[in-house]
Amino acid sequence: MLCEVVCVLWCCNTFHVHNVHNLVHHPIHTPSTQAFGAGNYDRLGIVLQRALIINLLAAVLVIGLLWSHMQTLLQCLGQDTHIAATAAQYLQGCIPGFLVMAMDSCLSRFLLVQVRVCGGWV
Repeated sequence: MLCEVVCVLWCCNTFHVHNVHNLVHHPIHTPSTQAFGAGNYDRLGIVLQRALIINLLAAVLVIGLLWSHMQTLLQCLGQDTHIAATAAQYLQGCIPGFLVMAMDSCLSRFLLVQVRVCGGWV
């Protein structure tokens, strides 16, 4: 049990599982703010659509494929088999949540730019 807890903590710290959303969170902010400030609401919708496509492609193709093959990668780097298996199992469990987080990040920023929600509640 203790080994699994250590593996999960190591995995979170090494791969920044909970901070990966910064990759998909910040690129939508500036174009959305500029489009909303200029009153170009059609452009705001285009920015949202593009951000959703880019974020989902990045989440599926890059992060999803990397995390789904993490056991092999960790073993190639010389990690213990049990630790690599536990870390890979944890990351594979995080993949569906990361897909939702990629969409939520875009949609919450889209609403926040329009002052539709309170910033602390996003």
